[in-house]
Amino acid sequence: MNRFLNYGWKPIALVGGATGLIGDPSGRKTERSLLSEETLQCNLNGITKIFDNLFHGQIEVVNNYDWYKNMTALEFLRDIGKLFRVNPMLAKEAIRSRVENEQQGVSFTEFSYQILQSHDFYHLFVHNNCTIQFGGSDQWGNITAGIDYIRKKTNSQAYGFTLPLLTDSEGNKIGKSTSTGATIWLSPQKTTAYDFYQYWLNRPDSDLQKLFYSFSFKEKPLIDEILHEHAKNPDQRSGQTELAAELTRYIHGEKALTKAALLTKIFFNENFEILKVPEEQLLETFEGLPRLTQKNPSQIFGKSISELVAGTNAGKSKTAARKLIERDGGIYLNNIQIKADRPFTPNDMVHQNLVVLRIGKKDYHVIKVVQ
Repeated sequence: MNRFLNYGWKPIALVGGATGLIGDPSGRKTERSLLSEETLQCNLNGITKIFDNLFHGQIEVVNNYDWYKNMTALEFLRDIGKLFRVNPMLAKEAIRSRVENEQQGVSFTEFSYQILQSHDFYHLFVHNNCTIQFGGSDQWGNITAGIDYIRKKTNSQAYGFTLPLLTDSEGNKIGKSTSTGATIWLSPQKTTAYDFYQYWLNRPDSDLQKLFYSFSFKEKPLIDEILHEHAKNPDQRSGQTELAAELTRYIHGEKALTKAALLTKIFFNENFEILKVPEEQLLETFEGLPRLTQKNPSQIFGKSISELVAGTNAGKSKTAARKLIERDGGIYLNNIQIKADRPFTPNDMVHQNLVVLRIGKKDYHVIKVVQ
Protein backbone atom coordinates (compact mmCIF):
# COMPACT_ATOMS: atom_id res chain seq x y z
CA MET A 1 0.00 0.00 0.00
CA ASN A 2 2.85 2.36 0.75
CA ARG A 3 4.30 1.79 -2.71
CA PHE A 4 0.94 2.56 -4.32
CA LEU A 5 0.68 5.68 -2.17
CA ASN A 6 4.14 6.81 -3.26
CA TYR A 7 3.09 6.54 -6.91
CA GLY A 8 0.01 8.71 -6.48
CA TRP A 9 -2.70 6.11 -5.91
CA LYS A 10 -5.22 6.25 -3.06
CA PRO A 11 -5.11 2.82 -1.34
CA ILE A 12 -8.20 1.48 0.41
CA ALA A 13 -7.66 -0.93 3.31
CA LEU A 14 -10.62 -3.27 3.78
CA VAL A 15 -11.08 -4.76 7.25
CA GLY A 16 -13.42 -7.72 7.57
CA GLY A 17 -16.01 -6.88 10.19
CA ALA A 18 -18.36 -9.23 8.34
CA THR A 19 -16.06 -11.72 6.60
CA GLY A 20 -13.96 -12.05 9.75
CA LEU A 21 -16.94 -13.74 11.36
CA ILE A 22 -16.82 -16.42 8.64
CA GLY A 23 -13.19 -17.10 7.75
CA ASP A 24 -11.40 -17.48 4.44
CA PRO A 25 -10.65 -21.08 3.37
CA SER A 26 -7.78 -19.96 1.08
CA GLY A 27 -4.50 -21.59 1.98
CA ARG A 28 -6.16 -23.73 4.64
CA LYS A 29 -6.39 -27.51 4.94
CA THR A 30 -8.82 -27.34 7.85
CA GLU A 31 -11.81 -25.25 8.89
CA ARG A 32 -11.00 -22.03 10.73
CA SER A 33 -12.19 -21.61 14.30
CA LEU A 34 -14.93 -18.98 14.35
CA LEU A 35 -14.13 -15.79 16.24
CA SER A 36 -16.49 -14.26 18.76
CA GLU A 37 -17.77 -10.77 17.92
CA GLU A 38 -15.82 -9.37 20.87
CA THR A 39 -12.54 -10.93 19.70
CA LEU A 40 -13.12 -9.81 16.12
CA GLN A 41 -13.87 -6.23 17.19
CA CYS A 42 -10.70 -6.18 19.26
CA ASN A 43 -8.74 -7.37 16.20
CA LEU A 44 -10.35 -4.75 13.97
CA ASN A 45 -9.53 -1.96 16.42
CA GLY A 46 -5.91 -3.13 16.54
CA ILE A 47 -5.60 -3.33 12.74
CA THR A 48 -7.15 0.12 12.29
CA LYS A 49 -4.73 1.58 14.83
CA ILE A 50 -1.79 0.08 12.92
CA PHE A 51 -3.02 1.68 9.68
CA ASP A 52 -3.35 5.02 11.46
CA ASN A 53 0.18 4.79 12.85
CA LEU A 54 1.73 3.82 9.52
CA PHE A 55 -0.19 6.02 7.10
CA HIS A 56 -1.44 8.93 9.27
CA GLY A 57 -4.79 9.17 7.50
CA GLN A 58 -3.35 8.99 3.96
CA ILE A 59 -5.27 5.82 3.14
CA GLU A 60 -8.96 5.05 3.46
CA VAL A 61 -9.97 2.30 5.89
CA VAL A 62 -13.38 0.68 5.31
CA ASN A 63 -15.23 -2.09 7.13
CA ASN A 64 -17.37 -4.50 5.10
CA TYR A 65 -19.73 -4.96 8.04
CA ASP A 66 -21.14 -1.54 7.09
CA TRP A 67 -22.73 -2.87 3.88
CA TYR A 68 -23.71 -6.30 5.17
CA LYS A 69 -25.26 -5.44 8.53
CA ASN A 70 -28.70 -4.59 7.10
CA MET A 71 -28.71 -7.20 4.30
CA THR A 72 -31.14 -10.09 4.74
CA ALA A 73 -30.39 -13.69 3.79
CA LEU A 74 -32.99 -13.52 1.02
CA GLU A 75 -31.42 -10.37 -0.43
CA PHE A 76 -28.02 -12.03 -0.37
CA LEU A 77 -29.25 -15.15 -2.18
CA ARG A 78 -31.43 -13.28 -4.69
CA ASP A 79 -29.32 -10.26 -5.57
CA ILE A 80 -25.79 -11.63 -5.15
CA GLY A 81 -25.84 -15.44 -5.09
CA LYS A 82 -27.86 -15.50 -8.32
CA LEU A 83 -24.78 -14.36 -10.28
CA PHE A 84 -22.47 -17.12 -9.06
CA ARG A 85 -22.27 -20.63 -10.50
CA VAL A 86 -21.28 -23.52 -8.24
CA ASN A 87 -19.10 -25.34 -10.79
CA PRO A 88 -16.55 -22.51 -11.22
CA MET A 89 -16.51 -22.00 -7.47
CA LEU A 90 -15.75 -25.67 -6.90
CA ALA A 91 -12.93 -25.47 -9.44
CA LYS A 92 -11.04 -22.87 -7.37
CA GLU A 93 -8.00 -24.52 -5.75
CA ALA A 94 -8.89 -23.40 -2.20
CA ILE A 95 -12.30 -25.10 -2.46
CA ARG A 96 -11.40 -28.05 -4.69
CA SER A 97 -8.62 -29.26 -2.38
CA ARG A 98 -10.97 -29.15 0.60
CA VAL A 99 -13.85 -30.89 -1.20
CA GLU A 100 -11.53 -33.71 -2.25
CA ASN A 101 -10.58 -34.25 1.39
CA GLU A 102 -13.36 -36.51 2.63
CA GLN A 103 -12.38 -36.09 6.29
CA GLN A 104 -12.30 -32.27 6.28
CA GLY A 105 -14.49 -31.09 3.43
CA VAL A 106 -15.68 -27.48 3.44
CA SER A 107 -18.66 -25.93 5.18
CA PHE A 108 -21.20 -23.74 3.37
CA THR A 109 -19.99 -20.92 5.61
CA GLU A 110 -16.46 -20.97 4.21
CA PHE A 111 -17.71 -21.89 0.73
CA SER A 112 -19.64 -18.61 0.64
CA TYR A 113 -16.57 -16.52 1.51
CA GLN A 114 -15.66 -16.14 -2.18
CA ILE A 115 -19.05 -14.56 -2.86
CA LEU A 116 -18.65 -12.08 -0.02
CA GLN A 117 -15.16 -11.02 -1.11
CA SER A 118 -16.42 -10.59 -4.66
CA HIS A 119 -19.27 -8.37 -3.46
CA ASP A 120 -16.79 -6.34 -1.39
CA PHE A 121 -14.84 -5.58 -4.57
CA TYR A 122 -18.07 -4.64 -6.38
CA HIS A 123 -19.17 -2.36 -3.53
CA LEU A 124 -15.81 -0.53 -3.51
CA PHE A 125 -15.82 -0.38 -7.33
CA VAL A 126 -19.20 1.36 -7.34
CA HIS A 127 -18.95 3.52 -4.22
CA ASN A 128 -15.21 4.22 -3.86
CA ASN A 129 -14.02 4.11 -7.47
CA CYS A 130 -11.77 1.16 -6.61
CA THR A 131 -10.63 -0.48 -9.87
CA ILE A 132 -7.80 -2.73 -8.67
CA GLN A 133 -7.72 -5.35 -5.90
CA PHE A 134 -4.48 -6.90 -4.75
CA GLY A 135 -3.63 -9.49 -2.15
CA GLY A 136 -1.53 -12.57 -1.47
CA SER A 137 -1.23 -15.23 -4.15
CA ASP A 138 -3.67 -17.43 -2.23
CA GLN A 139 -6.35 -14.80 -3.01
CA TRP A 140 -6.17 -15.24 -6.79
CA GLY A 141 -9.41 -17.22 -7.02
CA ASN A 142 -11.35 -14.75 -4.87
CA ILE A 143 -9.99 -11.75 -6.79
CA THR A 144 -10.80 -13.15 -10.25
CA ALA A 145 -14.29 -14.09 -9.04
CA GLY A 146 -14.78 -10.46 -8.02
CA ILE A 147 -13.62 -9.21 -11.44
CA ASP A 148 -16.14 -11.51 -13.12
CA TYR A 149 -18.91 -10.41 -10.74
CA ILE A 150 -18.25 -6.72 -11.47
CA ARG A 151 -18.40 -7.41 -15.21
CA LYS A 152 -21.77 -9.14 -14.84
CA LYS A 153 -23.20 -6.38 -12.62
CA THR A 154 -21.85 -3.29 -14.41
CA ASN A 155 -20.49 -4.43 -17.77
CA SER A 156 -17.22 -2.75 -16.68
CA GLN A 157 -13.65 -3.95 -16.38
CA ALA A 158 -11.89 -4.26 -13.01
CA TYR A 159 -8.38 -5.57 -12.37
CA GLY A 160 -6.44 -7.60 -9.84
CA PHE A 161 -2.97 -8.83 -9.09
CA THR A 162 -1.37 -10.92 -6.39
CA LEU A 163 1.90 -10.89 -4.50
CA PRO A 164 3.90 -13.98 -3.54
CA LEU A 165 3.20 -15.11 0.00
CA LEU A 166 5.95 -14.55 2.53
CA THR A 167 7.41 -17.95 3.33
CA ASP A 168 10.14 -19.18 5.63
CA SER A 169 13.29 -20.96 4.48
CA GLU A 170 11.36 -24.27 4.33
CA GLY A 171 8.62 -22.84 2.13
CA ASN A 172 5.98 -22.58 4.87
CA LYS A 173 3.66 -19.59 4.82
CA ILE A 174 4.45 -17.15 7.60
CA GLY A 175 1.17 -16.05 9.14
CA LYS A 176 -0.68 -15.79 12.40
CA SER A 177 -2.69 -18.96 11.84
CA THR A 178 -0.48 -21.15 9.64
CA SER A 179 3.13 -20.45 10.60
CA THR A 180 5.19 -23.36 11.87
CA GLY A 181 7.78 -21.05 13.43
CA ALA A 182 7.94 -17.64 15.04
CA THR A 183 4.98 -15.40 14.21
CA ILE A 184 5.71 -11.76 13.45
CA TRP A 185 3.12 -9.06 14.23
CA LEU A 186 3.03 -5.33 13.45
CA SER A 187 1.38 -4.54 16.79
CA PRO A 188 3.89 -3.78 19.57
CA GLN A 189 1.46 -5.47 21.98
CA LYS A 190 1.90 -8.74 20.07
CA THR A 191 5.55 -8.38 19.00
CA THR A 192 7.72 -5.86 20.83
CA ALA A 193 10.00 -3.61 18.81
CA TYR A 194 12.97 -5.56 20.20
CA ASP A 195 11.56 -8.95 19.16
CA PHE A 196 10.59 -7.46 15.77
CA TYR A 197 14.18 -6.29 15.30
CA GLN A 198 15.53 -9.68 16.39
CA TYR A 199 13.24 -11.51 13.96
CA TRP A 200 14.79 -9.81 10.93
CA LEU A 201 18.27 -9.91 12.42
CA ASN A 202 18.04 -13.71 12.61
CA ARG A 203 16.88 -14.35 9.04
CA PRO A 204 19.16 -16.80 7.18
CA ASP A 205 21.45 -15.55 4.42
CA SER A 206 19.46 -17.58 1.90
CA ASP A 207 16.40 -15.38 2.49
CA LEU A 208 18.18 -12.02 2.57
CA GLN A 209 17.87 -11.00 -1.09
CA LYS A 210 14.18 -11.97 -1.25
CA LEU A 211 13.39 -10.04 1.93
CA PHE A 212 15.25 -6.92 0.80
CA TYR A 213 13.52 -6.89 -2.58
CA SER A 214 10.13 -7.48 -0.93
CA PHE A 215 10.27 -5.04 1.98
CA SER A 216 13.01 -2.46 1.60
CA PHE A 217 12.21 1.00 0.22
CA LYS A 218 15.81 1.43 -0.90
CA GLU A 219 16.64 1.62 -4.60
CA LYS A 220 17.77 -1.67 -6.16
CA PRO A 221 21.41 -0.56 -6.78
CA LEU A 222 21.79 0.28 -3.08
CA ILE A 223 20.23 -3.05 -2.06
CA ASP A 224 22.62 -4.90 -4.36
CA GLU A 225 25.54 -3.00 -2.84
CA ILE A 226 24.41 -3.96 0.69
CA LEU A 227 24.10 -7.61 -0.35
CA HIS A 228 27.52 -7.51 -2.02
CA GLU A 229 29.17 -6.11 1.12
CA HIS A 230 27.35 -8.67 3.26
CA ALA A 231 28.63 -11.53 1.10
CA LYS A 232 32.24 -10.51 1.83
CA ASN A 233 31.81 -11.38 5.51
CA PRO A 234 28.45 -13.08 6.21
CA ASP A 235 29.34 -13.77 9.84
CA GLN A 236 29.10 -10.03 10.57
CA ARG A 237 25.41 -10.14 9.48
CA SER A 238 25.62 -6.62 8.10
CA GLY A 239 22.80 -7.33 5.65
CA GLN A 240 20.44 -8.56 8.35
CA THR A 241 21.36 -5.59 10.53
CA GLU A 242 20.56 -3.15 7.72
CA LEU A 243 17.23 -4.85 6.99
CA ALA A 244 16.25 -5.07 10.67
CA ALA A 245 17.05 -1.39 11.18
CA GLU A 246 15.05 -0.21 8.16
CA LEU A 247 11.94 -2.25 8.95
CA THR A 248 11.98 -1.55 12.71
CA ARG A 249 12.36 2.18 12.03
CA TYR A 250 9.44 2.11 9.59
CA ILE A 251 7.07 0.12 11.82
CA HIS A 252 8.06 1.28 15.32
CA GLY A 253 9.99 4.54 14.86
CA GLU A 254 13.54 5.76 15.42
CA LYS A 255 13.38 5.73 19.22
CA ALA A 256 12.23 2.09 19.33
CA LEU A 257 14.96 1.14 16.85
CA THR A 258 17.64 2.78 19.02
CA LYS A 259 16.37 0.85 22.04
CA ALA A 260 16.22 -2.46 20.16
CA ALA A 261 19.74 -2.04 18.77
CA LEU A 262 21.13 -1.17 22.23
CA LEU A 263 19.40 -4.17 23.81
CA THR A 264 20.93 -6.39 21.14
CA LYS A 265 24.41 -5.12 22.00
CA ILE A 266 23.81 -5.57 25.72
CA PHE A 267 22.45 -9.08 25.44
CA PHE A 268 24.52 -10.65 22.69
CA ASN A 269 27.81 -8.79 22.26
CA GLU A 270 30.30 -10.26 24.71
CA ASN A 271 32.71 -7.39 24.06
CA PHE A 272 30.13 -4.71 24.78
CA GLU A 273 30.76 -2.95 28.10
CA ILE A 274 27.37 -2.36 29.72
CA LEU A 275 28.87 0.07 32.25
CA LYS A 276 29.56 2.50 29.39
CA VAL A 277 25.81 3.00 29.02
CA PRO A 278 24.50 5.70 31.41
CA GLU A 279 22.25 4.36 34.15
CA GLU A 280 19.29 6.51 33.09
CA GLN A 281 19.51 5.21 29.52
CA LEU A 282 19.78 1.61 30.71
CA LEU A 283 16.69 1.96 32.90
CA GLU A 284 14.72 3.51 30.06
CA THR A 285 15.89 0.77 27.68
CA PHE A 286 14.90 -2.06 30.01
CA GLU A 287 11.59 -0.51 31.09
CA GLY A 288 8.59 -2.44 29.80
CA LEU A 289 10.52 -5.56 28.81
CA PRO A 290 8.45 -8.74 29.36
CA ARG A 291 11.57 -10.36 30.87
CA LEU A 292 12.18 -7.59 33.41
CA THR A 293 11.88 -8.84 37.01
CA GLN A 294 11.92 -6.63 40.08
CA LYS A 295 13.29 -7.97 43.36
CA ASN A 296 14.22 -6.54 46.73
CA PRO A 297 17.77 -6.98 48.13
CA SER A 298 16.84 -9.88 50.44
CA GLN A 299 15.59 -11.88 47.45
CA ILE A 300 18.85 -11.63 45.56
CA PHE A 301 21.96 -10.90 47.62
CA GLY A 302 23.55 -13.96 49.21
CA LYS A 303 21.51 -16.30 47.02
CA SER A 304 23.37 -18.60 44.66
CA ILE A 305 23.38 -17.76 40.96
CA SER A 306 21.51 -21.02 40.29
CA GLU A 307 18.76 -19.79 42.66
CA LEU A 308 18.73 -16.50 40.79
CA VAL A 309 18.17 -18.34 37.49
CA ALA A 310 15.45 -20.50 39.03
CA GLY A 311 13.71 -17.35 40.30
CA THR A 312 13.19 -15.94 36.80
CA ASN A 313 10.45 -16.99 34.37
CA ALA A 314 12.98 -19.02 32.36
CA GLY A 315 11.40 -22.25 33.56
CA LYS A 316 14.65 -23.68 34.97
CA SER A 317 14.91 -25.51 38.27
CA LYS A 318 17.82 -24.83 40.62
CA THR A 319 19.34 -28.20 39.71
CA ALA A 320 19.01 -27.52 35.98
CA ALA A 321 20.51 -24.07 36.46
CA ARG A 322 23.50 -25.47 38.34
CA LYS A 323 24.03 -27.99 35.54
CA LEU A 324 23.98 -25.17 32.99
CA ILE A 325 26.64 -23.32 34.97
CA GLU A 326 29.02 -26.10 35.90
CA ARG A 327 28.75 -28.45 32.92
CA ASP A 328 27.53 -26.40 29.95
CA GLY A 329 28.84 -22.92 30.76
CA GLY A 330 25.54 -21.51 29.59
CA ILE A 331 24.92 -18.79 32.20
CA TYR A 332 26.16 -15.20 31.77
CA LEU A 333 25.97 -12.22 34.11
CA ASN A 334 26.37 -8.91 32.29
CA ASN A 335 27.91 -10.78 29.32
CA ILE A 336 30.48 -12.52 31.55
CA GLN A 337 30.34 -16.32 31.56
CA ILE A 338 29.80 -17.91 34.98
CA LYS A 339 31.91 -21.04 35.32
CA ALA A 340 31.00 -22.06 38.90
CA ASP A 341 27.92 -21.59 41.04
CA ARG A 342 28.50 -19.02 43.79
CA PRO A 343 26.64 -16.47 45.92
CA PHE A 344 25.38 -13.36 44.15
CA THR A 345 26.88 -10.11 45.53
CA PRO A 346 26.39 -6.34 45.03
CA ASN A 347 29.57 -6.37 42.92
CA ASP A 348 27.66 -8.29 40.27
CA MET A 349 25.30 -5.38 39.69
CA VAL A 350 25.42 -2.81 36.90
CA HIS A 351 25.03 0.74 38.26
CA GLN A 352 24.21 -0.77 41.69
CA ASN A 353 20.66 -1.91 40.86
CA LEU A 354 20.61 -3.87 37.58
CA VAL A 355 21.85 -7.24 36.39
CA VAL A 356 21.56 -8.77 32.92
CA LEU A 357 21.20 -12.54 33.06
CA ARG A 358 21.57 -14.64 29.94
CA ILE A 359 20.64 -18.32 29.80
CA GLY A 360 22.09 -20.08 26.77
CA LYS A 361 22.51 -18.10 23.56
CA LYS A 362 19.32 -16.02 23.41
CA ASP A 363 17.23 -16.32 26.59
CA TYR A 364 17.90 -13.11 28.49
CA HIS A 365 16.42 -11.72 31.70
CA VAL A 366 16.91 -8.38 33.43
CA ILE A 367 16.66 -8.09 37.20
CA LYS A 368 16.11 -4.72 38.82
CA VAL A 369 16.74 -4.39 42.57
CA VAL A 370 14.24 -2.12 44.30
CA GLN A 371 14.10 -1.11 47.93
